[in-house]
Amino acid sequence: MRAVRPVLLAAAVLLAGCNGSNSEPTAVDTNVYTADPATSSYASSLNVNLSTMTKTPSGLYYKDLVTGTGATAAAGFTVRVTYSGRLVNGDLFDTTDGKVPGYFEFLLNAGKVIKGWDEGVQGMKVGGKRQLVIPPSLAYGETGSGSVPGNAILVFEVPLLQVR
Repeated sequence: MRAVRPVLLAAAVLLAGCNGSNSEPTAVDTNVYTADPATSSYASSLNVNLSTMTKTPSGLYYKDLVTGTGATAAAGFTVRVTYSGRLVNGDLFDTTDGKVPGYFEFLLNAGKVIKGWDEGVQGMKVGGKRQLVIPPSLAYGETGSGSVPGNAILVFEVPLLQVR
């Protein structure tokens, strides 16, 4: 009888899951953000126009809002930037404004920042300002980080202050 109990319990669990309906299960969308920048809607305040931006093979979009004339940001150099980061609905999730020291420095292509930044800042010239539209695969992925939800597309404006 002891050997029969687990079999009966397993059969009962399986039968409980059958309701006689042939309908497909309904997926619940727990994330209002789409992972594809090309099919996403952007707040008008962001001034995002993907048709005027350059798309890289990785899916990053960028546009120089101001073309700099100084040193060029390249892998292995430390860059100093300011930035504002927003979600596609326009919500600000991070900025250097009001922070001390008021800028952010990182070694380019050293994996110290999200991949979209390593790729998107490269090639900028000091004095330039670039808009980046970063897909989740180059940002925080499916899990998100802090106030950034999973699968969020990020929109940054990044002025380049210094390359050394």
